[in-house]
Amino acid sequence: MRHLKFAVVLFIVTTLIGCASVPKTNDPAKKLEYANELAGEEHRPIPAEKLIQEAIMIYSDRQDDDGLAMAYRTYGMFFRSAAVLIWRKYYKKYGFLEVEASFDNRFNNSIDFFKKAESIYLKQDRLDKLRDVYLHMGITYKVAEYIDSACKFYKKSKEKDKEYLQTNPGQISDIPNNFNSYQEYIDQHLTSLMC
Repeated sequence: MRHLKFAVVLFIVTTLIGCASVPKTNDPAKKLEYANELAGEEHRPIPAEKLIQEAIMIYSDRQDDDGLAMAYRTYGMFFRSAAVLIWRKYYKKYGFLEVEASFDNRFNNSIDFFKKAESIYLKQDRLDKLRDVYLHMGITYKVAEYIDSACKFYKKSKEKDKEYLQTNPGQISDIPNNFNSYQEYIDQHLTSLMC
């Protein structure tokens, strides 16, 4: 009985600390922005997941497919984040707000949410967004050590970039620093995996 009380108190304290100093907003886009910061830079995944779920609910109620796809993408990135890895003991014991998720299947959940975003972007024929989702699917598969799948999605990302640039002449793809083109960026991923 004493251990149960301690566990309940620990859970409450951890949750309160995790939620401390989280900005309040009703704007789902801001919720996702804060979630990215919390899960990324601050390694505070507990309040981040809550914000993501709130954003999904708002976008679903509004029937806002663009927002919903963005929220799904954010949730996909959340499940493979370093913050979740750092908090693995917590997640192994208490799980996630997403009922189907567990620490051991978090990469599957990451892919599932990217697939939800992909489904929306396919309907909208958003080549630029598909390029991004496929890149993140490749990253998730790489982290999960499914190299063949990582290669497949990096290549799909590269193909969508080519299609995007052909149908949108004059547009420039977003690329990380130190690269001259998106193609060069993806080629580095492919080369590092020996695809």
